[in-house]
Amino acid sequence: MENTSFISGRADVTVVTFTRNRPHLLDDTIKSVARQCCDHVAAHIILVDDCAETWRFLGKDLPDHVWPRMVPRADDETTGPRRVATLRDIGASLVKTRWMAYLDDDDEWLPNHLHTLLETAERTSAQAVHSWQQTLNRDGTPFLGRYFPWKRGIEAARAEYDRLLGLGMLQEGSNVFRHRVDREEGLGHVRYVDGGEWLLDAEMARRIGFACDFTDEDRANMIAEDDKFVTSLVDNDIPIACTEQATFIYRLGGFSNQFDSQGEPVMKGTSSVEEVSWR
Repeated sequence: MENTSFISGRADVTVVTFTRNRPHLLDDTIKSVARQCCDHVAAHIILVDDCAETWRFLGKDLPDHVWPRMVPRADDETTGPRRVATLRDIGASLVKTRWMAYLDDDDEWLPNHLHTLLETAERTSAQAVHSWQQTLNRDGTPFLGRYFPWKRGIEAARAEYDRLLGLGMLQEGSNVFRHRVDREEGLGHVRYVDGGEWLLDAEMARRIGFACDFTDEDRANMIAEDDKFVTSLVDNDIPIACTEQATFIYRLGGFSNQFDSQGEPVMKGTSSVEEVSWR
């Protein structure tokens, strides 16, 4: 493959976003990708998860680099990590550039996100590069809670917060999550990276793929498809690097963290969030 500089201004990254029934958030995500500096974005593929309303929303004038595609659901497909894994694999199969990145429809990037990832990839020759994460509440304010919002139950959430605080991944009074991937397992090992933080060699991502099988234990421990992907990277000895810059903006409120500070589902019994299945 041609070994040209990643940071020369070439459009060498395809962004994949999957979305369902959240056009008000999707518009901000599309603008976030369009604001990326240095013309790195060759295409932004929008996978519409079987939603006519979102498809109609995307019928308006779109930038030339935005490519919408409807992805119907099978009868047995429901919202959850298995469906997300399927969409991630479909997106990867459509990528024609060397590099790809995922951005969910409720998240955003700072304008230099892809540029710093590409710089790090060039410097380290890593096939998988990630950033750090700024975490926001649903209303857009910084998340400063003294608990880890991806754990069920307040005791487990506070214990994980304290553990990560001790490991330097979190700092009191900051909403930055300094994600990392430790290869060796042990008492202080961490493997936390959100899907929206990654820049991935597209050929590698297609080869590794995303796990579509989830157990009751995965559900209990909130293990989603991006967690299993990190494990696959480690198991396949894929070189990984980090920019150590918090250029990814994550909004709480997805199916993996619909809990209040007591670890209870905040949307339980409402019609605004679909039933989530890990199967």
